[in-house]
Amino acid sequence: MKSSAHPRSSAVRASYSIKSIKSSSKVLATLFTLMITPAMVKAQEQSMPPAQVKVVALEKRQLAPVSEATGSVISDKNSKISTEIQAAVQWLAPVGKAVAEQEVIAKLDPRLYAIAEKQAEAQVKRLKAELAFQQQELERLKSLIARDNAAKSLYQKEQATFRMLLQDLKSAELQLSKASGDLALTEVKAPFAGVIVSRLAQVGEYLGVGMPLLQLVDHSNKVVTIAAPVKLLSYLADGLEIEVAVYGETKKLPLLTRVPVADPVSRMMELRLDASHTDWLVGSPATAMLPKAKPELSIAVDRDTLVMKNGQWVLYRVTKENTAEQITADIKSWSGRWAILNNQLNEGDKVIIRGAERLQPGQSVAPEAF
Repeated sequence: MKSSAHPRSSAVRASYSIKSIKSSSKVLATLFTLMITPAMVKAQEQSMPPAQVKVVALEKRQLAPVSEATGSVISDKNSKISTEIQAAVQWLAPVGKAVAEQEVIAKLDPRLYAIAEKQAEAQVKRLKAELAFQQQELERLKSLIARDNAAKSLYQKEQATFRMLLQDLKSAELQLSKASGDLALTEVKAPFAGVIVSRLAQVGEYLGVGMPLLQLVDHSNKVVTIAAPVKLLSYLADGLEIEVAVYGETKKLPLLTRVPVADPVSRMMELRLDASHTDWLVGSPATAMLPKAKPELSIAVDRDTLVMKNGQWVLYRVTKENTAEQITADIKSWSGRWAILNNQLNEGDKVIIRGAERLQPGQSVAPEAF
């Protein structure tokens, strides 16, 4: 008796066969792709035009390794303007107002000082009148003495009175000068050109001598103050140009002053650099690149020639065949925007500074001078 196959078993076997065929097809397709892809890529690269790049020729530079130090942009003139007399505040210049040198920035009540000036002026006029009379009296006595009609002792007494009046007049004139000066001080003037940063008093307040009125800052006379390790002092000479960055903008500033006294705790000293020709705002943070060794003649590359790949800095040198040779940068130290290398490249080598981001090793390039 013949046994007949179950229809379901046949269907299962057929399904397995189909899956096996599909799986084999996928494997073959993958192998085929892996075999032809490198060839296709190579053929595609050969058919592509050379990449347009900008190159620079390397040269030896006198560079020193640097370390970063932080600081701030400050004004060399930042003053709290105070009263020189006691009086009530009548007016203050608004915050943010730009003022010229000797421009009025505050007014105090002048009433009492105007009265004092008038009193001193009246005293001077009175003494001048007395002196004029005394002068006439001396002339009269002198005439009488010549005719023996008056004693010389009387003349000497009147002469002494005249001299005392003369000294009283000088004292009164000084009092008048002081009263006029005090009256002038009721109008407070800016000692230098700048900007009103803040009000330190209010209109109507009665202030004594030396009380602050306004804060005035000269925003054109700027310096950058840097806290530097004292061990760097021997590498910092007056006039040395130091690279300083403020909010991404980098400039070279001359060193104005070194303060050769270090803080006993932090071992830091103060440097001041001239920033008067910058448009940086007072109070901005600054970062300076300070030399930490003597300059040496070295091969260095601009940081724009470096590309980060797989966690390493690489650069591309253009070969004689105009292909891009990838070189892993062996950086010895940094000097601002320059990376000092450990004798990897030679003077005159051409490295790519623009267009290196998408290059592949060995790719054809069309170099142009940067």
